[in-house]
Amino acid sequence: MATSSIFHNIRITDPEEARRFLAACEASEQDQSWRRPGRPVTTVNTDRERMRRMVELALKKQGLE
Repeated sequence: MATSSIFHNIRITDPEEARRFLAACEASEQDQSWRRPGRPVTTVNTDRERMRRMVELALKKQGLE
C-alpha cells in the first residue's frame, strides 16, 4: 500500500478518534529516529577534459604512465 493512500482508506467519524489520529501523526513527524539516511548522491561527470585529467592522475598514481 502506498503511503499516500492511507488518507484515502481511513474513515474517521468519532472526534476523539480523530484527535488521537492527529496526535499520532504529529508525534511521528517529530520522531525522526526511524528514518535512515538516504543513499549518497552520485554525480555524473560529463566534462571530457576533466575526465582525461582524472584518468591521467589515476595512471600516474598506479605508475602506469
